[in-house]
Amino acid sequence: MLTRNVVRAVQWAVRILTLGHVAVLLHECAHAIVALWNGDVVSNIVIGKGPLVGTFRRYGIIVEVRERGNVGHMVYYNVAGHPWHEFAVCLAGPFASWVWTMALCFAAAKFWLLTLPFVCSAFMLSIGSQGDIEAAGFTLADALGYVTEDDRVERRIKHGSRERTILTIRKIYDRMVENGLEVQVLAYESPRVALAHAAEVSSQDEATLRESRMIGLIADAARRHNVTWADVRSAAVNPAPAASVNAA
Repeated sequence: MLTRNVVRAVQWAVRILTLGHVAVLLHECAHAIVALWNGDVVSNIVIGKGPLVGTFRRYGIIVEVRERGNVGHMVYYNVAGHPWHEFAVCLAGPFASWVWTMALCFAAAKFWLLTLPFVCSAFMLSIGSQGDIEAAGFTLADALGYVTEDDRVERRIKHGSRERTILTIRKIYDRMVENGLEVQVLAYESPRVALAHAAEVSSQDEATLRESRMIGLIADAARRHNVTWADVRSAAVNPAPAASVNAA
C-alpha cells in the first residue's frame, strides 16, 4: 500500500511540476508571504490554469494546482484597507520573479545545461508581471491621493473576475425587474447588448455621462467574460467578498 501511494505521488508530481509551475509558485508565494506579513488574510493561491489537477490546504490557505503552469493568482483580503499594503503585495511577485531569474542566470554560467530551461520559464514569467507592476503603480498613486473614487470603481470593473462581473450585472438586472422592465431587458440577446444600449441612451444626457461610462465598462466586461442571461439569472444574490487578486 505504501509503495502504491508513493508511486501515485510521484506520478502526480511528474504530471504537474513543470518548469512553469515552479516559477509561478515562487511568484505567488511571494505575494502571499508579504500579504501575511502585513496582517492580511490570504484565502486562495492558484498555480496554473486549465483543468484542476489537485488541491490542498496549508496554513488555512487553499492551494489549487492546474495543468498549464503559465499563469497564477492569489486572492487576499486587505484587512487594514491601507493602499501601502496592496502596493507591497503587488510588487512582491515581480520582485521574486526577478531575483529568481537573476539567480538562475548566474547559475547558468556554470551549470547552463541544468539551469537554462528554468531561466527561460522564469524570464517569461518576469515579462508577464506587468499587470502586477501596473497595479502597484495605481496603488502608489492612490496612497499619494491622486486617485478618485471613480478611478477605483473603473479599475474594479476592468480587472474584476467573471464572478464579480456577473454579480454586478445581476444587481442591475434586479433593479430593472423591480421597475417592471424584465421583459424589455431580456428582449436583448445578451447582457452585453442590453448594457451597451443603456450606455448609449445615457450618453445623450449630460447629467448621466458618468453613469453611461460605467455602464459601458460593465458592457465591455460582459463581453470579455462572455456573460449570458443564464449566468446572470442563476447568480447568487449575496455580495462578492472584498478581496484583491494579483495575477502573475
